[in-house]
Order: sequence, then structure tokens, then C-alpha cells
Amino acid sequence: MTLPFAPTKVRVSGPAKFDIYPQDGDLPIIIVDGVDAFTVQLDGVIYDPAKTAEQVWDDIISSLLAKQGLEVQVTTSDGDLDDTYVLASFEPSRDHKLARWNYSMRLVKGSVHVIL
Repeated sequence: MTLPFAPTKVRVSGPAKFDIYPQDGDLPIIIVDGVDAFTVQLDGVIYDPAKTAEQVWDDIISSLLAKQGLEVQVTTSDGDLDDTYVLASFEPSRDHKLARWNYSMRLVKGSVHVIL
């Protein structure tokens, strides 16, 4: 998966999974049962002044939409998030007729990816 420009925002999460059991007169009992999926949220802009809106759609946007639910290999300039993920969602949006697309992308990583 190649993005023409680096994302403007990157958020990483992988919170603990837990159950909370309240107690009268004391703090609750918290039982931790592992962690949730490691998730990377990318937000950014896809824009190429040499291309029309239709060309950007055909060359970049439509191919990313087609990869939703599939494994993608991510390579970053810093190498800190390089790995194989499942592209959970890719949401492009455009506010005007220019070929400038904003996007939000969510990648998830598990110990095993089973794609049916």
C-alpha cells in the first residue's frame, strides 16, 4: 500500500480488555483479559496537482477502497509501524471539485489474520 503523501495525523491504540465489578464502599474489582487489537488510525490528504479528480480516484482512491478487509503491507519512512495489517476501513471525503481528497484509514493488527 503506497500513499503519495504522509498522513497528517497518526493515532495508535491497543487498549486492555477488562471487566469492572462494582463493590459497595470500595473501588471496583477490575479483571483484565488481554488487550484489544492493535489499531493504527491515519488521517491525511491525497492530492496530485498533475491529475484530475477522476485520475486520483482511479489511480489511488478506488484501489484503497478495494483493499478494505484485506491484508496490506505498511512501510513508513521511520519504520516504526512497518508490518502487515488488515485495512479495516478507508473513508475518503471531498469538500469541493478539486482533486484533493481527505481520508481516514483504520488498520488493525492481530496475532493471526483470518480473511474469509
